Amino acid sequence: MSPTLALPGCQVQRCPNRVTAQGKQYCVDHSTAAARNTPSRSTKSYDRNWQRLRKMHLNGSPLCVHCEAEGRVTIAQHVDHITPIAIDPSRRLDPSNLQSLCISHHSAKTRREQQEQEASTDRLPWRG
Repeated sequence: MSPTLALPGCQVQRCPNRVTAQGKQYCVDHSTAAARNTPSRSTKSYDRNWQRLRKMHLNGSPLCVHCEAEGRVTIAQHVDHITPIAIDPSRRLDPSNLQSLCISHHSAKTRREQQEQEASTDRLPWRG
C-alpha cells in the first residue's frame, strides 16, 4: 500500500479547505473565478467593442511585432495596449495604441510594467 499525500490547502487567503485533487489550486468553494472574486473579462474593459477591435487588429496584423523585428515569424496571441489603459484610459479603443504580441513578449512587457509600477510606488515618501 503506497502512502497518500495530503492535498494542499486552497490558495484563497484564510480558506481552511483543501483542494480536490493534486495539481489543483482551489477548493470546491473557490474553484470558479466568481467565487475567488477574480474579475471576469467583461468587467476588465473587455467589452464587445474591445473584442471587435481586437479581432480586426489581429486580422490586419497577425504576427508578433517584436518577433518580426528580431527576424522571426510568430503568430500573435495578444493585442497589447502600447500605452497601458491604467496610464491613459482614453486610448483603450485607439487603434494606434495597439500592437500584436506573442505570449512570450506580452508576458515580458506585462512583467516589466508591473516591476516599474512597484518601483515607483516604493519611492513614495510615505512608504517606509
